[in-house]
Amino acid sequence: MQATEFKISLIGPSHSGKTRFVDRLVNRYGSGTPTLGVDVTIYQLDRKTRLSFWDCAGDPNYQGLGKGYLQDSDLVVVFGNDPHFQKWVPPATPSIRSTSTLLNDIRRVLVPRCNL
Repeated sequence: MQATEFKISLIGPSHSGKTRFVDRLVNRYGSGTPTLGVDVTIYQLDRKTRLSFWDCAGDPNYQGLGKGYLQDSDLVVVFGNDPHFQKWVPPATPSIRSTSTLLNDIRRVLVPRCNL
């Protein structure tokens, strides 16, 4: 049985915790350098579910690319309180705005959609 894969886009201003969240999730020790463009990390949640995290750069120089990065996202996680990034989220895309229990929230939002 092939795992169902979900695209999860992480957006928000620079230094808001996007890369740190992904690094901690996959037990990777990041270099502390800012993301340039986008960094994609695959995380196997369980046997049936794979999460593809798209860590999008928060630097203002990359903000014009935001909507392209979010295309086909199953979930968008907005880090920080900058209203500019909230405008990037496509209307029908579920979003999460708190990172304290993010993996549980991802399961709650996505897993019922794939009939597991």
